[in-house]
Amino acid sequence: GISKQAVNDRVRRHRLLALRTGSGRLVYPAAQFDGERVVDGLGDVLGVLAPDDTEAWMVASWLTTPDPDLGDRTPVAALRAGDVAPVVAAARQVAAALRG
Repeated sequence: GISKQAVNDRVRRHRLLALRTGSGRLVYPAAQFDGERVVDGLGDVLGVLAPDDTEAWMVASWLTTPDPDLGDRTPVAALRAGDVAPVVAAARQVAAALRG
């Protein structure tokens, strides 16, 4: 129930994660959705990380990998539990590492 333009706008504003495949097609990881909605707090996290095409796959992997700083939960699981602030803090550490 959302237009392609609205989806593209959310990706551009770092509110939705899009991954570019080897063939150039954009795909949207299912982990970032809670039913038909984007997981609460994901936009805050993506705003910190602001991934480009090359970093988006790393961000998708990070979102779905257990993190000791989040009680061995994945960042997306922590977001689903309402723990936005700790995930944003962890995202800041990842962003700093990406930026060198």
